[in-house]
Amino acid sequence: MLRVKMKNKTKSILFILGFAFFVYLIWDFGINNIIDNIQKTGWYFVLIIGIWLFIYFFNTVAWNYIINDKRISFSDLFSITISSYALNYMTPFFILVVNLIK
Repeated sequence: MLRVKMKNKTKSILFILGFAFFVYLIWDFGINNIIDNIQKTGWYFVLIIGIWLFIYFFNTVAWNYIINDKRISFSDLFSITISSYALNYMTPFFILVVNLIK
């Protein structure tokens, strides 16, 4: 397993910053607005999540086949895939940023 060693203090600070940003996004959009939209979507919400998990899974399988490195576990590679998609959707320089991260 390939891991970057980080000090606990650094991990804690990054976690707190990430969590604070997540809470801000929920607060800004509104928890009631989020719940209303999930309810409007209904069971299609589960279907949409399932389809994206399917896509992420096979994208990870492809990267695993391309990289062919036993030090990187499938779960780590799956996390990287989901993170790179998330960054792709959040940044204005979609392809440039994600390709640099991958």
